[in-house]
Amino acid sequence: MKKAIQMICVLLVVAMLAIPVSAAGFTPSVEQKGAPTVKETGVKVTAMVDLTKASAEVKAVVEKAAKVISDAKDLGEAVPALSETLTAMGSEVKASDLVVRDMFYVELDTPLAEGEEKTLTFETEGVAADDLLIVMVFVDDAWVVIDSEKVEVSANGEVKVTFDALGPVAFVTEQK
Repeated sequence: MKKAIQMICVLLVVAMLAIPVSAAGFTPSVEQKGAPTVKETGVKVTAMVDLTKASAEVKAVVEKAAKVISDAKDLGEAVPALSETLTAMGSEVKASDLVVRDMFYVELDTPLAEGEEKTLTFETEGVAADDLLIVMVFVDDAWVVIDSEKVEVSANGEVKVTFDALGPVAFVTEQK
């Protein structure tokens, strides 16, 4: 009986975690994708699909980050800085046309010191050098857009990002 109750609890938690990421601001596979591989050492990346194995602290912050997006009618409402970012990039895409294609939690073995930056290289699938890609990080209960000059997509789909804070990270792209 105890094992049956544990199994039911696990299934309920998985179902609850899937609900926030099924909203309009996410691609359908966000909660099902594994974490991207990071080339640098001393980095731990936790995918949405692996949240049941994460600490309570990591689960809580990722759920809060996902809720900010899922509670908004679109990403432009959830992250007002996206419109400014798109204009600065010279893009004609509207913030309301963007979706989160990847979301995961990133932490370092040694946390960043105040004013310190860390460049990480993510091996991703389905990202081309000419794709619109915006990277955001969830800091102090709000999504912060990483300056486009600190995001580089190579021809082979690697995404190199320079962070000054880490936590939940979202790769945002145009909804197609």
